[in-house]
Amino acid sequence: MGDFGSFYLRHRKELFHYLLRMTGDAALSEDLLQESFTRFLDRYGREDPTLPLLFTIARNALFDHWRKRRPLPSGDWSGETGGENPEEGVIVREEARAVLRALGTLPEDERDLLSLAVTGGLSYREIAAVSGLSEGNIKVRIHRARRKLRDLLREE
Repeated sequence: MGDFGSFYLRHRKELFHYLLRMTGDAALSEDLLQESFTRFLDRYGREDPTLPLLFTIARNALFDHWRKRRPLPSGDWSGETGGENPEEGVIVREEARAVLRALGTLPEDERDLLSLAVTGGLSYREIAAVSGLSEGNIKVRIHRARRKLRDLLREE
């Protein structure tokens, strides 16, 4: 399959979940996922794919989309849970909606950094590379964003 094919298979879900947290729209997230991998291939070919670079490309694709279509996403998501128990599925979907609503109220930069850390599974060093900020600054901002999100979820 090749290095890029296995890279795609390993990281498509985490990139999709990052994009889903940022957009609140599964179809848009899927489109941006494909756009990100396509941009990656067009620009860098199949050689030495790196996760921080992929997330930078995805982030830029997302910002390009937002520039073209304002306002920012509302966080109205009705994704599938994959669970067998319907009652459990409803609870999980409601919790996911609550988290996405709370994320939607955070400033864009905090939502982005938090999504990179939680969904993307990137280290602080990798997030610093993606965002252009220092690693120490990333740690502080993510901590503050988590605290804000926790407070928002408690209020809800």
